[in-house]
Amino acid sequence: MLKLGVILALLVDSLVGQPTLRGNELGGRIVNGTEADIRTIPYVVSLHFKWPAKALLCGGSIIAESWVLSAAHCTRGVNAQSLFVRAGTAKEVIGGRIHYVSKIVNHPDFDESVNPSNDISLLKVAKPFQYTPKIQPVSLAPAGSMLAEGTMLTVAGWGATAEGGDISPTLLEASVPAVSNRVCARAYAQLPISDSMLCAGYRSGGMDACQGDSGGPLVHGNVQVGVVSWGAGCARPGLPGVYTRISAFRAWVRETAGV
Repeated sequence: MLKLGVILALLVDSLVGQPTLRGNELGGRIVNGTEADIRTIPYVVSLHFKWPAKALLCGGSIIAESWVLSAAHCTRGVNAQSLFVRAGTAKEVIGGRIHYVSKIVNHPDFDESVNPSNDISLLKVAKPFQYTPKIQPVSLAPAGSMLAEGTMLTVAGWGATAEGGDISPTLLEASVPAVSNRVCARAYAQLPISDSMLCAGYRSGGMDACQGDSGGPLVHGNVQVGVVSWGAGCARPGLPGVYTRISAFRAWVRETAGV
């Protein structure tokens, strides 16, 4: 079975040249972001393999004492016991509190061999988070809610700071405007932009999520509206980032995690 990154790479390459997508095997960082204070976004966490060398896999967000929200393409085919979450720190490999993952629940309709729809997963940690000023849950967008085009959103992560670049040792954040699905579908031509996806980015490019940011949160104020999913390259003009739309999966999250 082909990986999500491979499927998208083939499609995007035919349209816009060599892609740099946000899959777990392809990496991702914030481009042209600023250093973030974990106390202002205390729900952001990094997801790591226990080995080799505690390697960064993806980002995520705390949504309850025992649950983290991320992207299914990050955790598809991954053993829960091989992962841990680092919470309460803006540093990728320093500080905070480590919580081992005990269970992964990928959306049942996610199929990386077909398209990137339903790219959402839930991770249960073995030991509940102890809330502090640096460790807090984020609120989730209500079912069916929509955003007006141009609404300013914030994305955060430890991904690459440039297309094809290295990951960032410090948490970065960037503000990007919501893009309508109609405009987004036109930008990506043959690629599927469904109602369960949300697009954000500047027409001129220059600021975006990137490799390694997958699974991280896209928020409006203090409400998470999206999960970093995929995109063509990073911060390219006319090619916004594509996120999983939280409001389309609110019932599934509640049913699965009780949140």
